[in-house]
Amino acid sequence: MTWAFNGCSFVENSHLELENQQWQTRYWPKLIAEHYHQEFVNLAASGASNSRIFRTSIDYIYAHNPEVMI
Repeated sequence: MTWAFNGCSFVENSHLELENQQWQTRYWPKLIAEHYHQEFVNLAASGASNSRIFRTSIDYIYAHNPEVMI
């Protein structure tokens, strides 16, 4: 099953691109999913409002039924 992450830039972690060349291997949704040997999808977007986070989370849950939604 897939774990899904959603949120704003803190979940997307786009800021890490400016801080580190290996940012794609260090952002926390990936680290958590790898620790538990799970596939994951990151729905987060920089500047996302609470409404967008809620709406896209509900849409994803209904369409894909993830085991975990964070």
